[in-house]
Amino acid sequence: MVGKNMAEYRIDLNEIDDREALHDLLEQVLPLPDYYGRNLDALFDVVTEWNAETKISICGTESAMQKDGMERIVQSLIAMFQDAAGENPNLSVTIEEKNTDKEEGPMENKTDYIASAGQTYIPFQKNIHTDLLPFDPPAKPDPLLPPLELTEEAIAKGYELPSQKQHFLPGVTSEMMDWFWANMEKGYYLWAPGSHKRFNWIKTPVEYGMEDSIHMIAETTAKGLPVFGGEGVQIHRLHLDEFYPCKTALKHVLCEGVFNDLGEFVDSTIHEWEDVPGGLVHITATVSNTKASMPPGFVLKMIEEDPNVKIVPNWATDHEDYEASQWPIFLPKLYELWKNHPDPAQNVQCNLEVALGEDGKYHYIAENGPVQIPEA
Repeated sequence: MVGKNMAEYRIDLNEIDDREALHDLLEQVLPLPDYYGRNLDALFDVVTEWNAETKISICGTESAMQKDGMERIVQSLIAMFQDAAGENPNLSVTIEEKNTDKEEGPMENKTDYIASAGQTYIPFQKNIHTDLLPFDPPAKPDPLLPPLELTEEAIAKGYELPSQKQHFLPGVTSEMMDWFWANMEKGYYLWAPGSHKRFNWIKTPVEYGMEDSIHMIAETTAKGLPVFGGEGVQIHRLHLDEFYPCKTALKHVLCEGVFNDLGEFVDSTIHEWEDVPGGLVHITATVSNTKASMPPGFVLKMIEEDPNVKIVPNWATDHEDYEASQWPIFLPKLYELWKNHPDPAQNVQCNLEVALGEDGKYHYIAENGPVQIPEA
């Protein structure tokens, strides 16, 4: 029941086509102070301080995201309000979808299942004094795999390959690893215990398929260090035929990327793996874009809060080895627990095997699209 004194505001994005128009609308609809800075960080600061019971309804998201450059702006707005509602118990947020009729495409498979499993910790920055587990770096493949090399096209785009690490993961199979990336909410905190601080889906593989899914994370690389990613950084799955920048690939591939507030690609983590006797071999590689005109928003915020902050990327630490060391410990057990779970919306299946096409680009051999929910 809505209280008599509850303030209600409806943000209709149907006619919004750029960032400036969005902030014009927010100033018209919401009771924002004169000093509001017309950015999402400033909006977060304002709404988390509201003392009155407040309900925000956001509609027209699908329409707005169809416009050039708007998809990430809308996603960031929704994520900001969801984070703010987690911080402020007086605030509730509802996202009104246009409709979910079958003629509307991918949203026909929409379910009420929320794939974060209640695991998100808030506030993230205060949870940094947890010990990490002692670990031994994973063994290397024997023999070592040939190193990845960028294509000429990728080099022309300004891409660089600052890091690539190889691992042998005993007892892990490609089938398990494929499943892990579609069901990350089930194992994200087991993947780097004490280090991984936040996970939630922005676009689930259930509704959007693997290549169009987006999740949000925050993590720290050592006890006491500030959380890398701030309150959360959005990680986008990248389409192989549009992005994959290397000349060769192992049999299974996943590319994830981060974008700045201008929508420019900033960097990517590439995971590759294939089965070998006793387990699988795995590569974690980092691709950075030297032509990006600015870093992602969470980095800008860290610099604004502390101009002397030293930002160390995960690949420059032992974090990736820590993650890889945990897969053989938890993934076979977790996979076995879920193997026969009957609901395809809660136990997402995918095949991340790739093949080189006639166009000279790598493609998934399976569609890995939205989950088809069984009908009565």
